[in-house]
Amino acid sequence: MLETTYLPQARFWKLDTEILSNGSPYEFLRNRYDFNADRATEKFQPVIPRPEEKTLLHVSSNTPCMLPERYSYEGDVLIEYTKSIVRGDKYAFRIELTKDVAHPL
Repeated sequence: MLETTYLPQARFWKLDTEILSNGSPYEFLRNRYDFNADRATEKFQPVIPRPEEKTLLHVSSNTPCMLPERYSYEGDVLIEYTKSIVRGDKYAFRIELTKDVAHPL
């Protein structure tokens, strides 16, 4: 999996990459910046990886991947955008909806 996260620099002005690579990024952000996302949405889309993604993921040109995108909010402010490229032959997604987050159909 390749994952890229975008955070607003004004809100998270200094990040410790060593801590981020060795632990939970969310725990670090919560402890250091009082990060508390009220809600998030995720979108999943099948994609064919770009050439550099194929190399990093060690896949052939015809291996399908999934592109999950997460938008996290504090109140009405977008506080995090994360996109990932996930190998379709190595991962499965499970989503659990609870009464608090599920919307009636």
